[in-house]
This record gives sequence, C-alpha cells and structure tokens, in this order.
Amino acid sequence: MSTVQTATPAPFPVSDRALALAAALATFVLVYGVELAGFGLSIDEEIASFEGDQALTWLQQGRWGMALVALLLPPVEAVPLVSTVLFGAGLLYATWRAAGDFELGRLAGVLFAAVHVGFPVWLHIVQFNTLAPGIGVGLAAAATGASLAVRGGLVNRALAVALIALATGIYQTLGIYAALYALLHAHAAATREAGRPAVAMFARTLAAAAATWGAGVLLYWLVQKASLAALATQMAYVGGFLQLDQLRADPVGSMRAIVAFLQRLLLGAHPIYLGWGAAILLLAWLGAAPWERLARRREAALARWALALGVAAAGIGIAAVPAIVSVTSLPIRAQVVLPLLAAWLASRIGLAEALRPVRVAALLLAGYFVAVSASISSTLLYTDRVVRQADAALTQQLVARIRAALPATRPPGPLPVTLVGSTQFPVAGALRKVEVFGTSFYEHDAGNIGRVLYYMHLQGVTGMVAMPFRTRPDLVPAVNAMPHWPAEGSVAWVGNTMVIKLSEPTALQTAGH
Repeated sequence: MSTVQTATPAPFPVSDRALALAAALATFVLVYGVELAGFGLSIDEEIASFEGDQALTWLQQGRWGMALVALLLPPVEAVPLVSTVLFGAGLLYATWRAAGDFELGRLAGVLFAAVHVGFPVWLHIVQFNTLAPGIGVGLAAAATGASLAVRGGLVNRALAVALIALATGIYQTLGIYAALYALLHAHAAATREAGRPAVAMFARTLAAAAATWGAGVLLYWLVQKASLAALATQMAYVGGFLQLDQLRADPVGSMRAIVAFLQRLLLGAHPIYLGWGAAILLLAWLGAAPWERLARRREAALARWALALGVAAAGIGIAAVPAIVSVTSLPIRAQVVLPLLAAWLASRIGLAEALRPVRVAALLLAGYFVAVSASISSTLLYTDRVVRQADAALTQQLVARIRAALPATRPPGPLPVTLVGSTQFPVAGALRKVEVFGTSFYEHDAGNIGRVLYYMHLQGVTGMVAMPFRTRPDLVPAVNAMPHWPAEGSVAWVGNTMVIKLSEPTALQTAGH
C-alpha cells in the first residue's frame, strides 16, 4: 500500500506593507490611547461649539482645503473621538503608502511606521479636535499627490497637482510634507537596481516631480486668492507668521534664532520631547550610518550612502523652511515634515535586516521609542485634563462672585462682562506645560473674553455677553484700582459692566486704549 502525503499548508503570507500598517496601528493605539479614551475639551472647541460658519474662518486663515473639509464633513470638530480617529486614518494611510513608495522591507517598514506615527509633533495636532480631522485628510492627499507626481504620466500628474493643492489648502506645511515625500520616493526609485545609483534618473524624476509640486502649490494660491476675492474678505492669522520683513531687516539675528531652533529640534533639546529627545531621535540618528555596507547588495555601497546623506541633508533643508519664513514663530504643530524625515532615516537600518543582531536591536529600540512616545503623550494629555478641571473650578468660583457683585437693579438683558488680565495654572512636578498643552482657557489668546464666555457656556453658565476691555477705555481708572483675583473686589460691577480682574491687563486687552 502506498500512503498519500499531504503537504503542510504554508502560513498565510503577510506583505511588508501590511506588516508596516499593523505596526502603525499598534503604535497609534499605544501613543494616542489616552486621547481616544478621553473626552476632554480642547482649545478652539469652545468656539466651534457655538460659531457655525467654520468654513469661512478656515478660508480667512488661507486654508480653503480645510474650509472644503468643514463643508463636506458633519460638524465633528467638537467630537473628540471622531476627530482623533479621522486624523489617525489619514496618518495610517500615509504610512502604509510610504512603505510601498519608499520600497521598505519588513524591518524598515516597521521602524518607519513606529517613528512616523509615534513622533511627538503629531500630539500637538491631535490636541486640537478642530484641526485633527482635516490634517488626516491632508496627509492622505499629500502622500497620494506626491506619489503620483513621481510615478509620472499625464493623468497622474493632473491628479497630483489637485491633491497637492488640496493638502496645502488644508494646512500650508503639508505642501512641504508632500515635497519631502516626493524626494524620498524619487530616491527609492533611483536606488532600486543593483550597482551605482542612477543619479541621472534620480535628477530627471525629481525635476519632473518638482515641477508638478510647484504647479500644485500655484493652484493652491490661485484658488485661495479667488476665494478671498469672491467673498470680499482678507486672510488673517496665518499671514501673521510670515516674518520676511524681519528676516530682511535683521538677517544675522534671524538666522541665529533659526539655527538655534533647528538645533534644539534635531538634537533633541526642544521642550516637545520632555527631556527624552535622545530616545525619540536615536533611531533617526542611527539611520545616518552606512548601513549599505551591511546590506545584501553591496555594490557601490559608499556611493549609495553618499546619495542617502545628500537626500537627508536636503530633507533637513526642506524641514527648515517653516522655521525660516516665520523666523521660528510658527507653533510646533507646523513641523509636520519632521516625523517623515525622522521615520525615513530610521528605516534605513532595515538595509541590514538580514543580520539577526541588528534586527533584534532595532526592534527593541523601536519598542523603546513607542514606550517613550506613549509616556510623553500621557503626560501632556494628563496635564491638559488637570488644567481643564481647574478651569471648571475657577468658573464656578467666578460665577459665585459675579452673582454676589450684581446690583439689585441693573438694565435688563444679557449681562455685559469684561475680562482683565489672565491666569496660568501652576504647572509643576509630573505636570508639564508645552506650547498649548497645559494652557488654561483663562490664559489662551491673552485673556480673550469671547473664548472665556464660550467656555463658560459649555459649563452651563449662560446669559452673559462679551465686552472686550480694549473697547471700554472708560473702565481703566476703576480697573487700575481693583485688586487681582482672588482678592475681595477683584470681581466688581463698574459702569453697567461686570469686570473680572485676574491680573494686570495683557497687551491684547489694552490695544486701542
């Protein structure tokens, strides 16, 4: 008798891109889990909750793409979980697409995914529920547009122009993200074959992609100009960060500030790392080593390394653009290029994935990176939660004082309220304040009474109308004589207006006096 032998079925194959996507998803859940599970109130939600025309607000900031997102999506900007999930979907898609476009192997894809998704810059976007959904859409548009620009072809380039314009219209520095993405994709295409890097091919591909990118940015500008003209409005907010006049007036001082900022960002000394910059940037720093010498294909390894270093240097130059044009005045959330650059550098360790010691060490470092990133995330989000609790308590104390200070007879209708000064939560110990994290509603925007009353409304306090201090010069003598909060008399009825004096007036509050 003969026995029939059946082959043991092979395990279900997992593609390199699928593995990278799985690593990206795991990183996202670990790093942003606190935000996904929490329902805290973020800055700008107080405005979005009551002001319906968010599209016009975005348009006035030069972000017509964001205005389009606001028109097409339900009002999710004040819904924490949905905002974070939409951002995550875009970030995961961009990571998955890059794993294919940059031709990353298994180890390289995992390293890229962990660093790209877990880099602390994204926390400062996730923190803003009004901004996060649009950034998710913009990341997907930027990655797809840059990919199509490099692939070439008339239809691909036409779509690339539209997508790059949309990404830039959602958030201006996403256009710069698309530029770096195109550079890294072109580098992958040029180094695909064994032997010396195809420098001529790299230059041709990059030139064509750059022309397509430039057309996309031009389209963004034309749509923005036409939209503002059609609605007879002017651009605000974003334009205030362009400091080209300061750059021309003081080029030496400006460049010193820019170089110092970039050093802190690239060497791990910036506050966003909470003192853990070396742990966050270690994989990226190691990626600059000549891993080509340990790769299976060692032909022209030094030439490949030189090209990679040139691409990394160009990437740093691209990442520096926001700091240069703004003379470092842009918030850290604008540095969306940094996670992509750091992730690409980290992925280069994957060239030596055939060496088991390198593979094991790299995976351990990736796990360490995710653990540190999750710790930074939890610390900052916890600080925000504590400050929100303090804001709620302060609101109840102020309401009690306002009721006590109300005269027996006052004009009917909403109660006019003005705010003088601002107050900061005393962050200390495990609580860490970085940029907007840890900022009180009574502090943000230099003590903006409009924001404060919207926030109070979310706490159930209604019936008040904002009376900006800068519009009431008649109140100045009485306000100067008032003590600071929480002293008795820091909340008083003055000139048919309820005055809350937290501290000395801020520059914004006294503008026009």
